Amino acid sequence: MRLFKHLLRASLICCLLLINLADLVLASKGTPNSATFGYGAAVNMQENPAEQTIQVAKQLALDWLTVPINWQEIQPESTSSPDWSSIQSIIHEAAKNQISIMIQIKNVPAWAFTSTGPDASKTADFVEALAAQFWPSIQAVEIFPGANTLAGWGGKPDAVAYLSVIQLVKQQLHQKNCSLYLVVGGLVPSPREGIPAADFLTQLYKSGLSEVSDVLSVQYLVSADTHNIAGNNRTAIFDWIEEIHQIMLLNGHTNGVIWITHLEDPSGTITISGQEILQFCRQFRSRLYIGTLFFGNLDLREPPTPDYAPTESCVNDEPDFSSLTAIVRELIFENNGGCSTVGT
Repeated sequence: MRLFKHLLRASLICCLLLINLADLVLASKGTPNSATFGYGAAVNMQENPAEQTIQVAKQLALDWLTVPINWQEIQPESTSSPDWSSIQSIIHEAAKNQISIMIQIKNVPAWAFTSTGPDASKTADFVEALAAQFWPSIQAVEIFPGANTLAGWGGKPDAVAYLSVIQLVKQQLHQKNCSLYLVVGGLVPSPREGIPAADFLTQLYKSGLSEVSDVLSVQYLVSADTHNIAGNNRTAIFDWIEEIHQIMLLNGHTNGVIWITHLEDPSGTITISGQEILQFCRQFRSRLYIGTLFFGNLDLREPPTPDYAPTESCVNDEPDFSSLTAIVRELIFENNGGCSTVGT
């Protein structure tokens, strides 16, 4: 009887731990289970030490960090186990500071590639190994972002083959009772080498996307499309994202959310003011079907400078938004309940 009681108590403790771990995942901002918008940024694994990166991310109050992993480098041979040493520190530090992590899987090794693209079974095994090592310290995984491009997929884009990969990943994670969010697509609007995002997405839905994931991701390189904001067509990106959303609705995917998993700020010959970028990002937040916005090149090497700090009194009528860091601080301040310091 005493042994039975010990076993029962151990089982109850395990159940409570699993419930708490699941709650940790569900609490992440910007997910289909959250009514709160989320902000994130990509981590530069080569330049930024883990502790320093997390310190800056925490000071900015970022909700998410994107950690890209190069599959080819982590597991160059099929006979070797994945080497997670390059990402262990950043994931550990993020978990300690309650910052959600999204892993981006890129660059399929040759041994895991087939005539139609990445091998579904080998990819599922890799994601399962990743989850076994780090879940629930990681909350989401974006598999082959830019799947509608030659570079992202690693070959001629194939929506049916891509969704087959996602379906098998989901199946294996489900068997392991792992509730990682599968972030699907990383779609690029009109790639030079690939399939237009709207066409690719339509093909994904025909293959059963709505049964696989409720998080669809898109990418937007503002530096490559600066004229769409600074020129005569400022609403181009929003028109495009609305088109993506309408495809979701036409396919009955009403619970789905869109994540912008890569947004780069303007560069080149045309200059856009910080105020314009701020308003631009606010418009993303105003669309209820967009859950999270990740900045692709936010500098996480140095702590935020004190040149501009949002205040509850909003007395600063003309704040200086000369840096992307200041813009992100303002956006997150507003998102967390602070008042806007500039006109909308």
